[in-house]
Amino acid sequence: MRAFLHHLAFEFRSGLRDKGHLLMNYLFPLVFFGLMGGLMSGINPGFRQTLIPAMSLFALMCGNLLSLPTALVASRENGLFRAYRINGVPSWAALSVPPLANLIHMALVTAMIAILGHLFFAAPLPASWSWFCLSWLAVETSLAGFGVLIATLASSSRSVVLISQLVYIPSIVLGGLMMPASILPAGLARLSRALPATHGMEAFAGGPDAGASLAILAAGALVSFGASLLVYEWEPRSGRPVGRKLLGLLALAPYALAMLI
Repeated sequence: MRAFLHHLAFEFRSGLRDKGHLLMNYLFPLVFFGLMGGLMSGINPGFRQTLIPAMSLFALMCGNLLSLPTALVASRENGLFRAYRINGVPSWAALSVPPLANLIHMALVTAMIAILGHLFFAAPLPASWSWFCLSWLAVETSLAGFGVLIATLASSSRSVVLISQLVYIPSIVLGGLMMPASILPAGLARLSRALPATHGMEAFAGGPDAGASLAILAAGALVSFGASLLVYEWEPRSGRPVGRKLLGLLALAPYALAMLI
């Protein structure tokens, strides 16, 4: 346990020293939050009601879909994962420490968004902090699972960016961050059910579908991390590309089922 905590502290400090991490985990989400808070609040005052959850979700997407996979692939290409195997570091520890360190960064950014949004844009604070934190944790673990799976499936640092965008861009457009998913056309509304962002916004809202959204996010996180562990174990014997792709598709099963319901 001491080694695990030491590794976690090292990963957290590394994130503070790395300019790429600081950009994607802190600067980019906070700048976007400031722009959207000033712009959207002026155009649509009702946006203030969802400003804090929407911008918190945006920060989680930046940290887990853009920053985390890139860092993991860079570690793999630098031989860090190979060193873990040689020194007997368990697979679960190698893949869980970076997301946990990233979770601490995301918690700090979310706290900044909540405080600044309330002070500068008159955004209401969550009515129930316990429900907000539970929803935040469900979204964080779900997106972190996606990020880790993308990193284990991607063949290079170039491909990881392309794969991440397949989730990141549709989530911004269809996930309910900028506009309610309820106003989307029927086909796009059904498609948006396949995105973690949509279920994250429903969970934050706390409506009648919030419990189902939490269950979908939790299932997505479990399947993604489980598939990532299997792909990680297969990596030294890289002659199973079909099996790796099937595991990647398996991780989408909870969201595919949500789209069909």
